[in-house]
Amino acid sequence: MPSTDGAVLHRWSRRLAQWVVGGLVAVSTLSPPLQSVDAQTPDPEPSPASSLSTPCPPSTVPGAADPLTRSLVSEWTRLTQHWCKVARWDEPWPSVQDFAVAVFTGPGVHPTAGIVVPGGGLAGGLALNLDWRLDDPAYERFAASIEGRRSENGFWELGGKMQILFAGYSESGRSPRLTLLATHLDLPQLSFYGLGNDTSRHNRTNFGLRETRTGVSVDAPVPLGFTLSGEVDGLWFAPEPGPAFASTNNEATAPGLHTSTAYVRPRLSAAWSYPDSGALYGVSSAAAVSYGLYEALSGGRYSFSRLDARWSVGLGLDPRFGAFRFGSRLVLSEPHARNRMPFYLQPTLGGADIKDENLLRGYSNYRFRAPNLVAYEISYERQIVDPVGLRIFGELGRVGLHPGDLGFDGLKSSAGVSITFRLGGATVAELSLGWSAAEGVHVYATGNSNNIGGITAGVRGVF
Repeated sequence: MPSTDGAVLHRWSRRLAQWVVGGLVAVSTLSPPLQSVDAQTPDPEPSPASSLSTPCPPSTVPGAADPLTRSLVSEWTRLTQHWCKVARWDEPWPSVQDFAVAVFTGPGVHPTAGIVVPGGGLAGGLALNLDWRLDDPAYERFAASIEGRRSENGFWELGGKMQILFAGYSESGRSPRLTLLATHLDLPQLSFYGLGNDTSRHNRTNFGLRETRTGVSVDAPVPLGFTLSGEVDGLWFAPEPGPAFASTNNEATAPGLHTSTAYVRPRLSAAWSYPDSGALYGVSSAAAVSYGLYEALSGGRYSFSRLDARWSVGLGLDPRFGAFRFGSRLVLSEPHARNRMPFYLQPTLGGADIKDENLLRGYSNYRFRAPNLVAYEISYERQIVDPVGLRIFGELGRVGLHPGDLGFDGLKSSAGVSITFRLGGATVAELSLGWSAAEGVHVYATGNSNNIGGITAGVRGVF
């Protein structure tokens, strides 16, 4: 049977369109009319040619010291400038993309759309973004965001983030930054099929989860395309097992099902990319590895450590031929002596996981769960008609209760096709049809308005 996530695609696209159209109407009613360049002409009705020659107002950043006032005025300036270009029909599609970036990202107050977690339904909310000024001293540049979302199924998330940029040092255009983060998620219903690589889909039960995170991290770019990172997080989790879940599972089959836990998690990471400045075409590669210690402060003996490694390589041709990509991920978890890992902190494979990472889309969301995971994907993507693209993918993966369970035996597989929608150089929405021989066809729809504009959009919401 198709996944219920596909059923929200129509409502998602319809509501997103309503928000964009509403923004267009609001800005059009507030924008000043274009004036003729020739101020001396006595004709009160300038010709169309003279109107089109009138330049749009420049996008200037105000000098207000108050970041809230500066961000709101900056947002209004950007909106009026980009709407002016849309109204003039000056390079229509690039102008529409720039206007969409200004509506959903950048400084000021913005609507947000997407999901909270897979299976939670369409979500919408608001984000307030405060940007940094380039003329501030190098040690005073900061950006902040506050965002909240709620889904049609009662899932919600709220968070705040502040980044401090140390612009006095730069490596290939990147500077060190300090990030402060706080988030809370309330997830009333998540699927659980049991632990291990051979669970049955007929064993599905549901549980709820509340998650709170506070943390501080530092990212430091170094030569040769590397970035070194360190962070310390405080984590709080409160599972809420449903009646069927509580009657079916126990501490042996779902560790921590009745236990709220609190952790301190120090984590070190290293990332590498080639070329370090990014590339649209040719060969590119990226790798990242992190190691974290989850030290339980309350709830019982649930301490563990985790290694998470990723590697990808891409071959970008030109727009007529598209691009190929291979990606892989390995997760290894090790409980400390006489400790166990809570089931709700074990990684999942199938559909999408709680971070909305898609692997094995021929299966339901959260389908396979265990402390250890390995996954591979090869894909081909090309543009059909801007901004719509086509993506074809094949995936392999499995989970294991022990690191030694991982290997090429027992790999699950799926294949499928996706239609992608891109704005400003990044994928904003995607509709996937995944197929597996074991569980048939599944439809998965996802999207996040915070992605509009890619890495060039500046400040955006938290999630």
